[in-house]
Amino acid sequence: CQKVAKGDIVERTSNMLQSVGLDGLGGQHPGRLSGGQQQRVALARAMVSGEQVLLFDEPLSNVDAKVREQLRIELLSMQAEFGFAALYVTHDQFEAMELADRVAVLNNGRILQLDAPRTVYQRPASQFVANFFGNINELPGTVVSVGPQVVDVKTDIDVVTCAIDDLEVQVGDAVVVGWRPEQTLIHQVKQDGAWRGDVVTELFVGSHFEYVIDLGSTTCRVLQRDPLPSTTDVVWVEVPAGAARAIRQDMTNGDTT
Repeated sequence: CQKVAKGDIVERTSNMLQSVGLDGLGGQHPGRLSGGQQQRVALARAMVSGEQVLLFDEPLSNVDAKVREQLRIELLSMQAEFGFAALYVTHDQFEAMELADRVAVLNNGRILQLDAPRTVYQRPASQFVANFFGNINELPGTVVSVGPQVVDVKTDIDVVTCAIDDLEVQVGDAVVVGWRPEQTLIHQVKQDGAWRGDVVTELFVGSHFEYVIDLGSTTCRVLQRDPLPSTTDVVWVEVPAGAARAIRQDMTNGDTT
């Protein structure tokens, strides 16, 4: 327990409230503060002690999306200003990607993957990590040939050449072919190597359109900036070279830290 002079406590508290945008609300009862303001108070309490390592246990889970986005930016600014390190627990994959230098994906207390957010997203170590850390399209299949850093996987739709990263596989192994929705291309006319699909759903999500495409044995999700013509029912789905990855199958559940 730190012994701090009363004058220093007042000054330190006032400065921290100002840093989190609550200057002048030091005497306000917590019940009269908004959800976003209460979260700022929690951040100020954590940092006013001057500790160099802080634990944040889902601190933004009870505020609305707009305030949560603003607080994430403010938290990064405060971390840069005060130089503290933090262990940040969250179930929000976007929050983890925005805030973390390194992400640990946990399952029942066991770390499944520990790496930079971009690496976890682009090269997931398992099927669970791939699904938990973003949306991914999946095709189960069997390895039919193995080459340097790539394998050919036979699926119900086609034989797909996949990157394997650090995955150790051999012919006959069951794997999942995985690729992200934003890596998928859709065409209105037939293309060599593309798969025929039926448009099931179109969703407008602000910055882009999302399509669910029925490929026969499975469906896939596609993100693209521009909408398809309203009369388009049949499309051709292309997974560009290098986008597909062979991923180890598993059936686990877990949490992200």
